[in-house]
Amino acid sequence: MSTDKIVAEADRPPAIQLIPVIPPNGSGSPSVRMEWCVSPEVIARLAELGVLRPYMLIVVTHGQDEMSRQLFPLKQGVRYVRFFTPGKNTVHAAIVWRQNGSNPGEKIFKRDDYGDYRMGLVEPRRPVELFGMRRRLSKIFDDLCSADRDLSSADEKRLQGERRTLQARIAALESEFPMGIRADFSSISRLPEEAAVELDIDEAHFATAEDNHWITRKLAGLYPWDSKPVDPCRVRARALFTACTLPFAAAVCIGIGIPVLAVVAVLNLLIVLALLLAGMRGISYEALLRPWAKPPRVAWEKATTSVWLVREVKETGQYGYMSTRRVRRPFIQWALTPPPLLVVLVAEFLLFGGITHPKTALAAAGIVLGIYVVVVLVLGTFLLVWSHRQQGARSEAAAEHDRQTKLESARLRSAKLTRELNPINCTTQSSGPRQSFVVRFEGLKSAVCQPFARKV
Repeated sequence: MSTDKIVAEADRPPAIQLIPVIPPNGSGSPSVRMEWCVSPEVIARLAELGVLRPYMLIVVTHGQDEMSRQLFPLKQGVRYVRFFTPGKNTVHAAIVWRQNGSNPGEKIFKRDDYGDYRMGLVEPRRPVELFGMRRRLSKIFDDLCSADRDLSSADEKRLQGERRTLQARIAALESEFPMGIRADFSSISRLPEEAAVELDIDEAHFATAEDNHWITRKLAGLYPWDSKPVDPCRVRARALFTACTLPFAAAVCIGIGIPVLAVVAVLNLLIVLALLLAGMRGISYEALLRPWAKPPRVAWEKATTSVWLVREVKETGQYGYMSTRRVRRPFIQWALTPPPLLVVLVAEFLLFGGITHPKTALAAAGIVLGIYVVVVLVLGTFLLVWSHRQQGARSEAAAEHDRQTKLESARLRSAKLTRELNPINCTTQSSGPRQSFVVRFEGLKSAVCQPFARKV
């Protein structure tokens, strides 16, 4: 490679560049203004791929642990990154998007029933030579343990020494794996380039619970929130929400909640009575005893067979163990149980008191059903033939027009994306990222409200 080419490669800006804005008095704040820019090659590649809405994925790690994740539109070029652990923190950045243009946050921030993220974002960056060393170590073990190989004492001593050396080198490499953003996502695309910057966060700058008054903390904890507050501002917001809504919530509970609870209790009682009438085994009475906490379905979730249809026979096994076997009851026993008798009484009432002209009703129902079937068949056949002719009438000129329209639409999307990302181009002398209202608000919040520290 020539000297000019080497110099050109060195002067080329990185694909993604993170620029933390550090105040003159030094770093240490848990809220850091983070700017970023991308190279012209990245912008051209995103435009060529037809990306609709690229995003900047920011992941903060502390050692081998992921501490936070944030997702911002790539075109913004500046946001505030929050840290939750004192000491050395690494900020990782990668460009991600979805093919349909939707927000990748639907997948990235989705949690399971335990509150953990469903999708892991970081993984250790294992060097390529590590895999070769592991394969060599496995081959040494096979040579030492194989009964078919006749090894001399010198060869065995050499292999043992090589094994110990490889194990020491592997242990040393595994303890120093740097973390990075995953390269494979199931439904999210990303560029392979990644940026990382390390910051040292001072423990003294984190907020504490004493930053809020006692009454504020008590009000913020009255409602059963799904997560803990991340900063004192969130505590104050929850306290304000509680103070404003608590009187109305109490009035609703007294004026509406008690009548609704009474209706639910009566409904649960009717459900339990119906299950008892059916003779179901395994009925749960939790919904009847605690209607404010258990839904009605709890009553029949674990119900099994009916005592009217199946009887249980206890038997003694060969070794003295008791077992239960279920046997279907005869028809005579089942017919004399309460449910069939109740059905017979209701049918008798309807037959002699409710239906006056059954034959006329059946004849009318048959005529209406026949007309409906004929109309559906005729209309369906007509629509099928018409649709087939419409599809066959499409000409090559229309197909070419559609192709040209798609090409023009893709060109316009690429031009629009290039214009949007031009302010964050690392090589252009532009005015930099636009100071939006969100960025100004985050800057104000970082000045008055720092996050709480988390335990790793």
